[in-house]
Amino acid sequence: MLNDVTARTGKLLTYYKAYKVGNVNSEQSLKDTFPDDKVIKQFSVSNDADFPKSYLKFLFDNMYSVFKDRRKDVLVRFYICELIYDLHQAGYQLTGHEHSLFRTLHNELMKFEPEEHDKDNAILANYYFCLALVCRWSLELALAFGQGMSTLNSEQIAEQHTLINKAYDLLKYSKKYAGLVESKENIFSEEKLGEVSRDEFLNEIKRLETCFSQRILPEVEKPRKQKIKELFNKFAPEYKNHEEETKHIDAQRKVLITIFQELDKKHVDKKIKILDIATGPGIVPCIISEIYAIAKINKIIAIDFSNSMIEQAKKELSKLIADNKCQLKVCDIEAYSEIVRSEINEDDFDVIIFSFVFAWLSDRERALQNIDKLLKKSGNIIILEEFFKIGQNKPIFSQKAEELSFMNELAKLYDHIPIFEIIELARKYNFEQKSGHFYSAKIDDVHDVVGLFFHRA
Repeated sequence: MLNDVTARTGKLLTYYKAYKVGNVNSEQSLKDTFPDDKVIKQFSVSNDADFPKSYLKFLFDNMYSVFKDRRKDVLVRFYICELIYDLHQAGYQLTGHEHSLFRTLHNELMKFEPEEHDKDNAILANYYFCLALVCRWSLELALAFGQGMSTLNSEQIAEQHTLINKAYDLLKYSKKYAGLVESKENIFSEEKLGEVSRDEFLNEIKRLETCFSQRILPEVEKPRKQKIKELFNKFAPEYKNHEEETKHIDAQRKVLITIFQELDKKHVDKKIKILDIATGPGIVPCIISEIYAIAKINKIIAIDFSNSMIEQAKKELSKLIADNKCQLKVCDIEAYSEIVRSEINEDDFDVIIFSFVFAWLSDRERALQNIDKLLKKSGNIIILEEFFKIGQNKPIFSQKAEELSFMNELAKLYDHIPIFEIIELARKYNFEQKSGHFYSAKIDDVHDVVGLFFHRA
């Protein structure tokens, strides 16, 4: 029985491969390619225009019958997912059963752990790449059926955001194992729809990364960004009280005092220009005006994508604004660089500050690309983030704030980034830490504020 099932699977993959590489695109070409094949003789279509949809459905039905006998076969599960995606792409209206099956198989595949005998670098590179493809199909199907719209709740939006991050991780693993393959050949084995060289395989990874970054990521992250903005607009009147109650402001102040002492050594007898990103109600500019000689500040530009936060900041920073030391602007640091530069209307900053920002960003790389163009060649970046001691990775809210339902929604959208990943990202854009430039201050028994101080390498 097992040998029979294996043979049927192999045949079905051969038929599928012929379609994917374009060898068959009509009933006649199919039967010319597989003459006297008993399975193919069962297939017929009334119109060649319907061939893709009808043939894929024929393959899906046959693969599904095999699947019942090979329930744990990773390869069969993967190809059923691909067939469902291809059916959708061909204009077939997926049934509830097919949707449900896809979601079930997707969840099973995401839990995949290679067997001991599969721990071969080429096989692992292939597996992780295939899993990243499944992530792509899941996200595209969700977007196609309206699940990328802002009507989704925070939990559903967070699931899509998590899936994007999972896909990038899988591609990273795939690239790693492909690089370890001793031969440049056979990253894909024949049973996985053909052989490609390592260089071709790495190009496939690049193409998939481009698909995620340029097409899928913007669509998936649009509702998340909109929901975060909406919730921060509601949070604006409470935000400073929350920061004070939870001792975040005290911890920020301690870290910034130490960092600005370092800055003072670097900028002796010079006025500095500062950009504060995602300023909220203006907490960082307030702290700077308390701890640093105001005479040494040329100007602080404070930006936020939330109009309500900027309105709160105007109240908190009225004295600095009146003294022409601070300007407030509504601006999204993740927008296209031309938009960011026109909205800020300034560059050549000596210091750019991110305080509790990275966890809310959708495209951290774009944010760093934008600040790279705004910073002086000799400039510095300061990044303040929460460091969790016992595995908790969501923000701590005050008791008062927890009573507000929208705060629970906001917590679901928080995407904690480990400190080492921030350092790795900064290095990618040629920013380095000087030795010892790592500062921290206790918020509570659960977590600290960590301050990272970067200069251009």
